[in-house]
Amino acid sequence: QSCMCFFWSPDGSKLLFMTSPAADAKLYQKTRGMRLRCRWNVYDLATGSTTCYAKFSPSQTFLEDYLPKFDQYSRAMTLWAPSSDAFCFSGSVRVYDRKKGYAEEYEGAFVQ
Repeated sequence: QSCMCFFWSPDGSKLLFMTSPAADAKLYQKTRGMRLRCRWNVYDLATGSTTCYAKFSPSQTFLEDYLPKFDQYSRAMTLWAPSSDAFCFSGSVRVYDRKKGYAEEYEGAFVQ
């Protein structure tokens, strides 16, 4: 896994970081057309545990405009709620519906 970017929570107790399989990240840099599959993870300093969230595809704006300049933007904005108990991101999430027998993709802003 490659760590693509990270954000400290406002209270400094958690670290939010986005990962992607290293091969996918390298392939995305070459093709720019594929949908990069990523995962948000939260490391809790107090417990030492990491929570992994569902895979998602970041929005094109995030991938093309924000991620390449992450070091510049990371101090000016955060995905965390001020209370440090949730974060928000944009992209698409694929959800498998067992009753229907196929996956549906949802695009928008998501809160975890």
